Amino acid sequence: MQILKKKRERYYKYFSEVNRLEEKITSLKEENLQKKEKSELYKYLLKELENLNFAVDEETNLHKQLNLLSNAKDIIQCCSELENSLIERDNSIYDELKILFTRIQNYEKDDKRIKDTSLSLEQALFNISDATAGARDIQNNIYVDEVALAKVDKRLSELSIIKEKYKMDLSSLELYKNRIKEYLSFTKNQSLDIVKLEKMKSSAFDKMVKLADSLSTKSVYLQKRQFGEGELY
Repeated sequence: MQILKKKRERYYKYFSEVNRLEEKITSLKEENLQKKEKSELYKYLLKELENLNFAVDEETNLHKQLNLLSNAKDIIQCCSELENSLIERDNSIYDELKILFTRIQNYEKDDKRIKDTSLSLEQALFNISDATAGARDIQNNIYVDEVALAKVDKRLSELSIIKEKYKMDLSSLELYKNRIKEYLSFTKNQSLDIVKLEKMKSSAFDKMVKLADSLSTKSVYLQKRQFGEGELY
């Protein structure tokens, strides 16, 4: 009888566990059903934002490119004129300073002020050389490119449309995109929890059924023993 009692206790334990798990599963399923429409919307929004493939600082960089490409002709012309004025033309700024530097250098040992001026002129000559090299480099690396300009303009338009649609700047959109990912990850984990709970319920139910069969068999055996109807096979 003691064994039978323990089996009954275990049976009711599994019975309660099955009911508890069923209630939890039902609750999660109802919750997921309520979130399904929101999740589908978020999936659509996330796909839209990820397809845009934007960077937080992209707009700033694009505006820089736009300014360079829009003014490439003027920039190249300015650098060409600068190079010509500084060093290329006859009697260039560099040539005139070089002559003056050579003359005043002869007297720098006689007066500190002359020496300081001489050193400043020498530095100016170095600066002119650097500026000329920079102007040449700019001319070699900046081009009038209408195709690139159109691409930059199109991309800025795409970003402007998405910002207007969401009423957010790119930094806020990046944060919003990450929050959507977190929400979808959470709902996915809830679905996994339901699968896990279903397995736990199934396991508890199987054990409960086995105990029910055992208890039923044991009861028949005890009744037969009581009335002397033989052994249990």
